[in-house]
Amino acid sequence: MSKFFHSAYRNLTPYTPGEQPQDKKYIKLNTNESPFPPAPGVIEAVNASEAMDLRLYSDPELKPLKAQLAESFGVDTANVFIGNGSDECLNYAFMAFGEDGFAFPDITYSFYKVIAELNHVQTDVKPLRADFTIDLSDYLGPSTSEEANADAGKTVVKAEGNQTSTGAQVDADKAAARGEGVPIKQKIYTGIGKAIVLPNPNAPTGIPISLDAVAALCEANPDHVVMIDEAYVDFADTALSAVPLTKKYKNLLVTQTFSKSRSMAGARVGFAIGDAALIQDLETLRNSNNPYNVNRISMKCAIEALKDTAYFEENCAKIRANRAWTKAALEELGFHVLKSQTNFLFAESPEISGKELYLRLKDNGVLVRHFDDPKITNFNRITIGSREEMEQFIETVKEILSF
Repeated sequence: MSKFFHSAYRNLTPYTPGEQPQDKKYIKLNTNESPFPPAPGVIEAVNASEAMDLRLYSDPELKPLKAQLAESFGVDTANVFIGNGSDECLNYAFMAFGEDGFAFPDITYSFYKVIAELNHVQTDVKPLRADFTIDLSDYLGPSTSEEANADAGKTVVKAEGNQTSTGAQVDADKAAARGEGVPIKQKIYTGIGKAIVLPNPNAPTGIPISLDAVAALCEANPDHVVMIDEAYVDFADTALSAVPLTKKYKNLLVTQTFSKSRSMAGARVGFAIGDAALIQDLETLRNSNNPYNVNRISMKCAIEALKDTAYFEENCAKIRANRAWTKAALEELGFHVLKSQTNFLFAESPEISGKELYLRLKDNGVLVRHFDDPKITNFNRITIGSREEMEQFIETVKEILSF
């Protein structure tokens, strides 16, 4: 560190990306990249003609890509923000909406903490439950019965399409607290007085919350932004995206990326969808920092990726199938594997520590992601690759465990 480095940043703890060793060829199951190439149209877009145009700046308003995203997601272009990867969207959102702080889980995407520290945003870190599910009540705030507060003007969260008999209400409320739905009993929530960011599904656990839960968070916290980070949403078994809810909730911001399901991690393209006023806030920051934030080739590639829905859906289906196969294979070896809805699994073995398994896999040419956090040190995050890669991974694990 130089003596010139600004004192405000001297204690920053930078984000640690997944390792990218170059010493030999590895089976890379550590950074949640796609095992499949980009769509054919994406590859064709990177041609000599487009390369010649690199002498020109990209469109600062990114109009062609905004138009394609708006068409693909059924929103207006005014509801779309485009970033240099979804991390840039997250960074601007913390800057724009973090005046009262941001709340997020303790076990989650570690970049949230880094972004908050960089932008001097206060954080409220909420612990996950013992089963690694999100405790929704931590983000709803205090609650009382509707009857006691009917005239208080508070937000009333009601279950929609989830009504059960009185005898099932207690279990339903417990499920809601785990993020599996909104409470059956009608309650008034006062919110937590700050913005919220939640990955859905969560990372590195892979466990999702329901759309009812997202709606409940928005209704309970009307004066603050609720940001849902959907980097892995396309790998869920059922529709999980909160994008349709952005038309109802003006405080809901949804981010997504082209890095995972669309096989474009190297292109660095992400986006956010939300109310036009939220998007304008993000645009103000972008245009005050880097108006040419997405290059010409990346924009062209992203447009072509969105057009090829068949290729996209086929690859997502392959990942789901490989995930199910790998989970079953690990469980046969005695692993505890969380029920993931992403392109990775989070697993631990009773036979070997997480760190040792990670190191021995690396020695055998297989990379997975290990985290030193004491709460999850026995786990490894395993990216779902091609079937051939996953079969080789399982065979390597068997050799290590002497199966």
